[in-house]
Amino acid sequence: MGGPAPKKLVYTMELTVITSYPNEDIAGSTRAVIRVMIAGSMYEEKVEGSSLHVVEAGTIKGKHRLSEHNIPMEADVCHAYQILKVGGLKDENIIVFMYDDIANNTANPRPGVIINNPHGHNVYKGVPKDYVGDDVNAKNFFNVILANKSGVVGGSGKVLKSGPNDHIFIYYTDHGSPGMIIMPSGEPIYADELFNVLKKKHASKTYDKLVFYLEACESGSIFDGILPKGLNIYAMTASKPNEDSFGTYCGESTPIDSCWGQCPPPEFKGLCLGDLFSVAWMEDSDVQDRKTNTLHGQYIRVAKRTAANLTYDKYGSHVKEYGDKVVSFDPLVVYMGETSKNHSHDSVDAKSFSTSSSRNVDQRSTELFYLVIKHQNAPEGSDEKYEARVKLNEVMSQRSQVDNNVKHLADLLFGVEKGNEILHSVRPAGQPLVDNWDCLKSYVKIFETHCGRLTVYGRKHVRGIANICNAGITSEKMDAMSAQAPGVIINNPHGHDVYKGVPKDYVGDDVNAKNLFSVILANRSGVVGRSGKVLKSGQMTISSYTMLIMVPLDLFVIDLEVCESGSMFDGIPPKGLNIYAMTASKPDEDSFGTYDVQDRKTNTLHGQYSRVAKRTAANLTYRNYGSHVHKYGDKVVVFDPLAAYMGETSKNHSHNSLDAKPFSTSSSRNVDQCSTELFYLFTKYKNAPEGSDEKYDALKSQVDSNVKHLGELLLGVEKGNEVLHTVRSAEQPLVDNWDCLKSYVKIFEAHCGRLTAYGRKHVRGIASICNAGITSEKMAAMSAQAFST
Repeated sequence: MGGPAPKKLVYTMELTVITSYPNEDIAGSTRAVIRVMIAGSMYEEKVEGSSLHVVEAGTIKGKHRLSEHNIPMEADVCHAYQILKVGGLKDENIIVFMYDDIANNTANPRPGVIINNPHGHNVYKGVPKDYVGDDVNAKNFFNVILANKSGVVGGSGKVLKSGPNDHIFIYYTDHGSPGMIIMPSGEPIYADELFNVLKKKHASKTYDKLVFYLEACESGSIFDGILPKGLNIYAMTASKPNEDSFGTYCGESTPIDSCWGQCPPPEFKGLCLGDLFSVAWMEDSDVQDRKTNTLHGQYIRVAKRTAANLTYDKYGSHVKEYGDKVVSFDPLVVYMGETSKNHSHDSVDAKSFSTSSSRNVDQRSTELFYLVIKHQNAPEGSDEKYEARVKLNEVMSQRSQVDNNVKHLADLLFGVEKGNEILHSVRPAGQPLVDNWDCLKSYVKIFETHCGRLTVYGRKHVRGIANICNAGITSEKMDAMSAQAPGVIINNPHGHDVYKGVPKDYVGDDVNAKNLFSVILANRSGVVGRSGKVLKSGQMTISSYTMLIMVPLDLFVIDLEVCESGSMFDGIPPKGLNIYAMTASKPDEDSFGTYDVQDRKTNTLHGQYSRVAKRTAANLTYRNYGSHVHKYGDKVVVFDPLAAYMGETSKNHSHNSLDAKPFSTSSSRNVDQCSTELFYLFTKYKNAPEGSDEKYDALKSQVDSNVKHLGELLLGVEKGNEVLHTVRSAEQPLVDNWDCLKSYVKIFEAHCGRLTAYGRKHVRGIASICNAGITSEKMAAMSAQAFST
C-alpha cells in the first residue's frame, strides 16, 4: 500500500472532542472527536489515509454539588480518552471537550480523581482540556468538526483538520430527548442541525469514513429517518428513538435492593459511575483485540450487554445502528488504536462484561435516585435529611408540573379523548421525529415561554411537541393554548387567575441577584437569561419573588415583602436619592402571609401606606398576627398619585378585588412567613399516623438550640441570649460590617447546617455577634462546638 504510515492524533473537548491531529505536512492522519472529548487514533499499518476520532460528553452547567447528572458523562469521556491514549495517540493530537466540574469538586470523595467503574482506576489523570466550561457548546463543536478555526470561540482553538483518506470517530455522551441532544452550555443540538454539519463535512471531501457513537436518551431519534446511506457514515446509538438510556454502576447493595453485579465504592452511594452503553463499548474495547475485532462485533456484544436486564427488570435499552452499515466491518483498531498489553483502565473480564451490568438507572431518574439514597442514609432528624426531603419534594413537584402542563396543552389542542394518544404517538422506524424541524424548535420555545424552561426530565415531552407540529397546529393556536396550559394561580379566596398572561422574562435559575442588579443598572451584558430585558428608561415594572420595583423616569419606588424587611433600609439609604421604600415589617419583625380597590389617579402612595399599615397591623393587639409597615428614603415621594407608578385602575378590576369594608379591617387568617412551610406541612400531614408536625417542630428546635448554645459559648450564659436578640435603634443598620455578616453566616452553616426559611430569623443574632467584635477564628471554633455538643 502506498503513502506514509498514518499517525495517531486526538482532540478532546467538552463536549469532549478527541481528534487525532497530524502535522500539517503529513497527509492522511488519524483524528477523533468526542463531545466532551474528541480523540483520534491511526491504524498503524501502511495504509493510505488515517483515522480521526471525535468524542463528546456533557454535564449540567451550574451544578455545585457532586451530582448524579455530571459524573457519568465526564467519567465516560475521560475513560474514552484513556482508551485512545493507550491505543497509541499523543496528547498533542487529542481534542477534548469537557465541562470539567467533577474531579476537583469539593464534594468529590476522591479529590482529583474520576472513576468509571467500581475498580476505581483514575481515568481523569492526563486528560487534555481543550474546551472546558462555557466553551463546550454547539457552535464550537460544529466548527471543530468542520475545521472552521475562525468560528471557534475560546479553548485551545484546535479543529479537526482531516483529509480525504482519513477515518473519523465521534463519541458523544450527554443528556438527550426526542430529536435533541444537550450541551452543557448554550442551546441544545437538534437532529437536523447535526445532520447538516455531517453533510457539510462529507461535501468537503475531508474524510473517507466516519463513525459516530451516541450516548443519550432517545438517541436513535437523532439518526432514524434522517441519516441516509451513501455518506460513508456509520452511527451506533445507546437506545431506540423512543427509549431512555441508562446509567450504570449505581447505588449500594442492600438485602432488599441489590446492585445486580458490581456496586460502586461505598463513598459513591447514590451516584452512577458511568452510562451503560458507554461503559459497555469502552470495557469491550479494553479487553478485545482491536486488530481482529470489528465495529460490528462490538455492536453485537454491546447490544447484548445493554439489553441484558430488559426482559425481567426493565433496566436497559436497545442499541441501534444507522447509516452505512458496511463501515461496521472495519476493525476497531482503525478508529481506536491498538489494545494495550496491560489495559489497566477499567478493564473487566469477559464473563462479567458479557452478562453483568451492575445496577442501572435511566438517565432521567439519576437525580431522583441520588436524592432518595441521600434521604435514606441521612440520620433521622438531621438537617441533611430535612434538606434532602425538601429537595426531593421539589423535584417531584417540578416533574408533576411539567407533566400536567403538557397533558393540559394536549387536552386544549385535541380534546380530552385524543390528546394523550396524540402526545405519545411514536412514528414507525425509518420516519424522522418531525416533518418540519423549524416548527419543532419554534414550538419548544413557545411552550417554554409560557410554561418554563424544560429540564432534563421535561425534555422527554419534546416528542409530544413534535406530534403537535405533525398534526398541523398553527403557531397562533400553539401560543394561545400554551398560555392556558400552566393552570391557575389565585391570590385571594375569590379564585381569579392572576397567572394568566404574566410574562416570564426571568424564571427558574435566571431569578438571581446578579440578574436583578444587572436589570436595575441596565447592564444587558451582565444578564444571563431568556428575555435580556433591562431597565433602560421610562416607566417599567419588574417582579422578583418578594420585590416589586417600579421606575417612572427619575423616581425609584420599592415595595418589599419579606420577614424583617425594614432591616434592608433602616439606617442605610440616605435622603436625596429620589428613592422611596415601603416595607412589610419593622427591622425586627416577621411579615405575614394572607390574601385596593382605590382610584389610582386620586389616591397617593401615602394614602396607600396608611391603609395598608392599618390592615397589616389589624390583629397585632390581640392575636400577635401582623406587622408594622414602615417607610424609608425620600418620603416626599409618597404624595405622588398611585397612577404614576402602577397605571390607572381598571374599570372592571376583577382580579382579587375586595369591597372597602373587608379591606380596611379583615385580613383572613395570617401566618408569619418563616412559618408558612410548617403551616402547610402541618395542615397536610396533621392526620398522618407518624405525626409529621412533631418532626418539623423538632427541626425548628434544633436550629434554635444551636444558635442559643453558640451565643452562650461566645458571650457567656448570662449575656448570650441578650446579645443575640438585641435590636438596634431606628436609623442604625443591622450590622456595621456586612462582609462579616456574610462570612459568619457561612461559618455557622458549615458547622450547623444550611439555614432554612425558619432558621434565617437568627441572622440578626449572627449580626449581633459581628457587632460584638467576635473574631472569625473564635466564631468558627464555637460554631463547631455548638453543633457537636
